[in-house]
Amino acid sequence: MAEVSGRGVGNRYFAYGGAIRGGKTFVCLFLLILLAKRYPKSRWHVVRATDTLIRETSVQSFLKLAPGGVVVRNSPKVRATFPNGSTITFLAENIKADPDLNSFLGLETNGFLLEQAEELDPKTWEKVKQRVGSWSLPPDQMPPGLVLSTFNPNDGWSRRVWYEPFFKGTLKPPYFYLPALPSDNPFVTADQWATWSEMDAVSQKIFITGDWDARRNDNAFYYAFSRTAHVREVEFNPALPVHLSFDQNVLPYLSLSCWQMHRDGDGVEWLQCFDIFPMRPPTATSSAAAEAFLAKYGDKVQTIFLYGDASGNKRDTRGVGTDYEIVKRILRRLLNNRSDRTFAQNPNIVKRREWINAIFAGKRPNKRIVIDPKCKELADDLHGVKTDANGHKFKQIATAEDGQRYEKFGHFSDTADYITTSIWEDDFARYSGGLMRISG
Repeated sequence: MAEVSGRGVGNRYFAYGGAIRGGKTFVCLFLLILLAKRYPKSRWHVVRATDTLIRETSVQSFLKLAPGGVVVRNSPKVRATFPNGSTITFLAENIKADPDLNSFLGLETNGFLLEQAEELDPKTWEKVKQRVGSWSLPPDQMPPGLVLSTFNPNDGWSRRVWYEPFFKGTLKPPYFYLPALPSDNPFVTADQWATWSEMDAVSQKIFITGDWDARRNDNAFYYAFSRTAHVREVEFNPALPVHLSFDQNVLPYLSLSCWQMHRDGDGVEWLQCFDIFPMRPPTATSSAAAEAFLAKYGDKVQTIFLYGDASGNKRDTRGVGTDYEIVKRILRRLLNNRSDRTFAQNPNIVKRREWINAIFAGKRPNKRIVIDPKCKELADDLHGVKTDANGHKFKQIATAEDGQRYEKFGHFSDTADYITTSIWEDDFARYSGGLMRISG
């Protein structure tokens, strides 16, 4: 692995992830065994989501590697004690039974192995960073505080912490990521390879070749969207106009996405979402969203353009006008007579799906879409929304705590649809064969 020393640590957080059967567990357990032997009386912890999982997987793998003289006790936790006094303890997260992770309070350890980190709660990752290196030994015997992690392709926190920065070339110490593939594991049998060959093509890409962005495109609405390719940090530029796009729902929130566009030296137009405002009840109104934007960016913006759901030109949220009339009153000092670009009629959903996917796939000349990582609800929506048998967005229904039912996905992605089809109206018209009129 990358540079590590007892007194100074080049890297502290190591991840070995990717496909299945890459040898991740054995490699990381072997490293823990080496550390336990190298540093007498040191303490190490292996964490997995549940007690059953850790006993049936991690513990069994450890028993195959455990050197002579190691004593393993099974109660109350599985703990391996080395002849030199070092220990490796196998700890279950149990987030449902222990949502506050009280089991980590006062935990003294030199380091962790997080097994299948994608199954663990983000709060566990934060707890681990707090507790690593907390078991003190004499200075000449003190090991480096280290966290090892294994995981398979996923869309959770482990992807954002390691894989995406690694793919983009921005991963820096103290983080280190090493891809793992079954082709790296000499102990994978011919029978296993034969079994895997019967998997569907997308499953093979995800779990065998470690392609984290492989998607089942038959029902993904934005099948060309990739968190890796289209999500990266966006810098807000006060010199550029701001484009605000609304979707008027109450549950799970009213959606407001905030965009800027610039053209680079090669003539490529970059439409970039720098922030979002998911306005949840009781502030799920267009007016509250506009006021929230104004409070955060009002002194940094010179000009605003408005986009959004055509229903916002009809709905009355306060009894004093439509949603957009209210928004325009709140933002009036930043608007001009060309600022209202909201739709009188929403674009054809099937045509806009094909066209936006063509942009994500890089097949529309000189047009690119980028989303800042803090715009999580937008990225989740683009990734999660499915298509129904008619090519429309599938209405996946969820139930709120008070019993109200709502559509889980499709709201923030609608704001992306509205602004792209309006700001690039001419290209959308050429692609779809018909010009969409906009009001204002």
